[in-house]
Amino acid sequence: MDPRQFKTKEDWDWAELNAFHSADVAKQILDDVESAVATAEGLRKKELGELEENHFQSMFSKLRRTK
Repeated sequence: MDPRQFKTKEDWDWAELNAFHSADVAKQILDDVESAVATAEGLRKKELGELEENHFQSMFSKLRRTK
């Protein structure tokens, strides 16, 4: 942002606040996308059998199925 384009300090403050919140929202979106990609990669590895299943998790799921 070029401060010379604003006539008053209030206009500058408003533009600065909007820029800050826009950047914050963009960061949150990138974090959400990264999380979705990591989840998808984990599911893909599990589907291909590349991940070892947690022994306790498999035991717990077997117990839940028997009830």
